[in-house]
Amino acid sequence: MAGSIEFNKIFVHQQDVKQDKFLSRLFGIFSEEIARKWASKDTKAPYEDLGRPTLKQKGKKLCTLDFAFRDKKTGKVYVAEQKCWLEYENYKHLSLDNYQKLDCLTDSSFSKFLELADNPKKYDVFIGGKQTEISGTILLWGKVTNEGKTSVKLKYKIHDVLSLENIIENLVSWKTPEYSDLIKEKKRWCNQLFHELCPNQIN
Repeated sequence: MAGSIEFNKIFVHQQDVKQDKFLSRLFGIFSEEIARKWASKDTKAPYEDLGRPTLKQKGKKLCTLDFAFRDKKTGKVYVAEQKCWLEYENYKHLSLDNYQKLDCLTDSSFSKFLELADNPKKYDVFIGGKQTEISGTILLWGKVTNEGKTSVKLKYKIHDVLSLENIIENLVSWKTPEYSDLIKEKKRWCNQLFHELCPNQIN
């Protein structure tokens, strides 16, 4: 498809790994905002973003995850985590192509996320200060293959696996104005920074 979004073309220039490291880190700063625009601002998205969910147990706060998505068709709510490691470890995590890619995610928050995939009632979930019943979990990754999606869902009982690459493709094809405004804003900020660092010497 002409003009399609391909992370391999955007973030993989192995002849200049320093470029890839920089672009990956820069993108990581605002990548969650992209997913939030998709789930909050475009009516064609299958999910609605409700905000960041907080997990509690016996009234004690345990952690806060990235998103809470409501399925627009069923009304069911899912907690969601986004992992978008593009250049890290020589591009090893760029594409989610098998469930073993999750083995390195050993932090406490992600462990609780996986526990909720297996048992949605494991912890109390609060969204906007209100306790909310959830039906499972959703994982967001940079790039996802069909095989990776299937294996992760089967292995960990995750309800859905979303690709940020595809989310951006949606936003571009849908001509979502909030997304283009977001990118224009980040471009303006970067241009201003580079100009201030080297005034009157770059356009």
